[in-house]
Order: sequence, then C-alpha cells, then structure tokens
Amino acid sequence: WREATERLASGPPNGVTVEDEVRWLLSGGSFQRPRTVLVTHPVCLLHGQIPDDVDDPRLRSRLVAQALENPHRLEVLCGEVGILRGEHFHALLRVDEPRPAPLTDVLRVHEYWYVHKLMERVKRLEEGGPFARTVLDKSDTKVSKESWNAALRAAGSVLEAVDLLVAGRALRAFCAVRPPGHHLGPAGATDKQELDDSPDGSQGFCLLNNVAIGAAYARCVHRTRFSKVAIVDFDVHHGNGTEAIVRSLRGKRGGRPAVYKDESSGFQMRIEFVAPPSAKPWLDPSSDPESVLFASIHGFGDDFYPGTGKDCNEASPKIVDVALGRNSSSADFRHGFRQKILPELYAFDPDILFLSAGFDAHEDDLIGNCCLIEDDFAWVTQQMVAVANRCCGGRLVSVLEGGYNSRAEAISPFALSVAAHVRTLMSTSRDYLIDPEQLRSESREAEDAWVHDRRKARQARFSRKRKRRSRRPSGDEGAGVGDELVDAIVDAGVDAGAGDGAARFVVEGVAAPQAVVADASGIDPAVVLLRAVGSESPERKAPRLTEAPAAALDGGERLMPVGGCMLAEPSASALAAAA
Repeated sequence: WREATERLASGPPNGVTVEDEVRWLLSGGSFQRPRTVLVTHPVCLLHGQIPDDVDDPRLRSRLVAQALENPHRLEVLCGEVGILRGEHFHALLRVDEPRPAPLTDVLRVHEYWYVHKLMERVKRLEEGGPFARTVLDKSDTKVSKESWNAALRAAGSVLEAVDLLVAGRALRAFCAVRPPGHHLGPAGATDKQELDDSPDGSQGFCLLNNVAIGAAYARCVHRTRFSKVAIVDFDVHHGNGTEAIVRSLRGKRGGRPAVYKDESSGFQMRIEFVAPPSAKPWLDPSSDPESVLFASIHGFGDDFYPGTGKDCNEASPKIVDVALGRNSSSADFRHGFRQKILPELYAFDPDILFLSAGFDAHEDDLIGNCCLIEDDFAWVTQQMVAVANRCCGGRLVSVLEGGYNSRAEAISPFALSVAAHVRTLMSTSRDYLIDPEQLRSESREAEDAWVHDRRKARQARFSRKRKRRSRRPSGDEGAGVGDELVDAIVDAGVDAGAGDGAARFVVEGVAAPQAVVADASGIDPAVVLLRAVGSESPERKAPRLTEAPAAALDGGERLMPVGGCMLAEPSASALAAAA
C-alpha cells in the first residue's frame, strides 16, 4: 500500500486508483509470496507418546501435564485440527515423509560414544510396551521405544529442508519436529562453566541437535553454495548445546594434567593423565571458525535454566549472547535483538540462515521468564527474513525448539505464536529489506508506548484470570481444561463487561458451566460460538467428545475439538442468537 501511494503521489493517471496500483504490484513476480515449506514427520509424535485410547479430556490433560515436552505440542500444530492445517496455511508446501538423518551427518557434530549410548538406552525398551520410559541424562530427559527413530527423523527434516532450498523448490522452511535439540552439545549435556561435556548434566529434553546437524550439512555437503552459515536462537533458554558445538569447531587443547603420586611402597611414582586435543570440524578446521556464526537471545539470571549465556561478543567463531533479565518486556527483547544481534548478522553476511525457533518466551508459557506476545515472534521473524533477503538470497530454515503451553489446543499461546511465525515466513516479500545503518539509531519511544499499552492489557487479563480462579469449586481437579479455553478466548484482547456489541460466550467443559461477557469486536469471527458437546457417562465424570447436534451448531460450517469443547464457525443466525 505504501509503495502504491508513493507511485501515485506525483499525480495518478486517469482512472487509476491506489487499489488498482496495489493489484498491479501484487501481480508482479517480485511481490508474489515466496514458497515456504513445512517439514514434519508422524514418527516425531511417537517419542514419549500418549496412549491412543485416552478420549477423556480431563485425563488426557493430566497426562500431558506430566511431561512438558510431549506429543501434544505437535498435535496442536500439525494434527488433524492443528493450527497449521487451517485455511491461512493452505499455500504451504508440505513434506510429511522426510528421510532419517544418516549417521554420517549426525557424527559431524556429535561424538560416537554419546550416539551409541542413546541407541543402547532405546534398544533396552524394545521388549517393553510403547509407553515404557527410561531416563537418559539422570535429570529431565526421558526416552521411549521410538525416541531414536523420532530423533533421526527430526534431524532428517532439517536436512530435507536444506535440500529443498538448494533445489529451488522453496525459499524458506519451517521444521515442526520434536524432540528439540539446542541444549545438546557434542557429547550430550554441557556444564555451566566452559560448556564442556557433562555426562551427568541436563539435556533439557534434547536428543540430537537438529539445527547444528542441518547447519553442518549445509556447509559440508553443499559447500559450493553455502560458505558461511549463521544460526540464531530466540528460545527463552540459552542454546548452550549449539554454542558448545560451534566452539568445538576451533578445537580444544589438551586438558590440564591430572597427577597421581604414590610414595607408600618405598619409591616414588608419578602418573599424569592428559585429555588429548579435540575438534569437531564441519568442513575444514582452518576455515570453519571464520565461517560460522551463532547468536542467542534468552533469559538469564536467578538460576534460570540452563544457567549459561551471559552477555558476550566473541570472534572466531563468532558468538553473540544477549542475556535478558526476569520479566523482560517486548521492548527489552526487541532492543537487545536490534542493537546486538542484527548488526553482527549483517556484518557476517551469511549464505544461509538457520533459526532455533523457541516460543517459550511467551508471557503465558509454563516455564519461561520473559513477557513476550505473539506479535514479538512475528517481528523477530520479519527481521530474520530481512537478513536472509539481503545476505542469503532469501534462504532461511527455521527449526522448532521450545514452547510448552499448548493446553488450549489450536488457540493456545504456543500454537498462536508458531502460527504468527509461519505466517510471517509465508507472507513477507522477498524484496523486504532493512537498512543496517539505521539499526542502532532507531528510537524506542514508539515501541515503549506500544509496550505500555500491552502491559495494561496484560494486567487486565491477569485480573480476569484471578477472578475466574476464585469462582472455581475447591478440589475440582478437572477445571483447568475449561479454564485454559476460556483464558485463550478472553486473552484475544477483550475486556470483560464491555458495553455496546457485547456477546455472551458460554463454555461448558469438564467443570461447572462458565460464562464470560466479552467485547465481540476484539475476537476473530472464527471463534465466536463455543459449545461443549457430549453426554454424561456413568463410568466417568467428564463428558466424552462426540459429534455435535445440529442445534448446537445452528448452521456453523466447521467443527473443531478444543480443550474438551467443540469450536464452531457460526452462521449469521448463530451470531444473532449469541448477541
């Protein structure tokens, strides 16, 4: 619209309107939407899978809550009613059967003894059922029967995305995979001091470092196309594993000698144990450190996991860490990214850009420490697209990492954040550029005002949540399912008790029926009518999901199960009845 207005500013030709000029611009090749591919694999759902026969919403919610990193995260994205199956994402090129990553590509970044340990742990579970578990890292990372296959398919999805970009079939890619990977170093967990291998440390739900495997593959296998590779991590947790892998490119000298002395036998004996020098080159140890950049913006301090990633800006290899304090706002995130990461990215001038895309910095995430919203993930995606357009010919591969609040299904904070990210990948023009010279001089005044308004809206939402929680019957374990759904609807920016245009939303879930009065003008028309559909069963207290009766839909066209309720797109008569 801005381009069309500028073109017509000197005086439009006879009969030509701004709308006509916009249509003409959109019909040109340079303004057409770039091809974006979604790469995933159904095997990723089998890592730590949930029993298939659980159709009780309250029991299923309890099982999902037992493990933060669970298959439900992918279900709300790519399942039958996942948000990325919606009509806004029909233009995505979809690849659902990527090949598993060959062991050669995995060993380019990981030590064989760690990979062998992972395979052996999974192999021990073959005789057990599909829901058998064992702990891998003596901490928080569990594996199941299909975990090794899921890890190989997750890493293979990133390799497939790189190949699609090289072949010209797509310009950008989003890999919706699990388990995540950015906490995994060359040999598993890393320590908090020098990011050295720590066999007894935490792997943070990670089995293989998917984004590092993909970046190494691009630099080695496609060396004639990609000489310089950049990885940017905006997960709320520091990508300590990825940083450890990048640091290993320059190699490590032998460790300090461990000395053993024995003088008890009448003679002196001295034995020194020295770790040999080590390195994990991707292509050439002499050029790798100058050809790889890793940047991460994340929460830090107050013992926030993993406890690494304080501010730094190092060369050879180029490593930029931006640490955010607890409750950092959108302005803090954007300022740190704009001032510290973007200038280094433009100066590095990569040939391909990889993103470790974590969405747990959202203000409503279960384990985050920042206060971002969906708009922030769209903003950072747009900045990364601008870098890719200027430096990489538009080539960008995004890999899913964290984001754990999926309780409200396709309208959960996690699902909506991923949708904002993918929608921006799809819709941002390949001509979209940002002048690097203006990055450091931009004023924060407008952004601070915007954040102030967002903070006021957030305080109002928290107040509404507290009121709803106070009305919950004591001892009602299942109320959380309905509450998450109500929160997701009301948190679309609506103020309770609005005046004109108010509509009544009735949510009947596993708890007592709840009613919320909300301003209809602030809600997407697709989520106006909500009705719980089901019948009481003598065997269980929670209603089962069944097909909706016609009266409940009143002509609605589509039906989607959300949080134990049925979400319908209403007709005009349904809207009138709800008002």
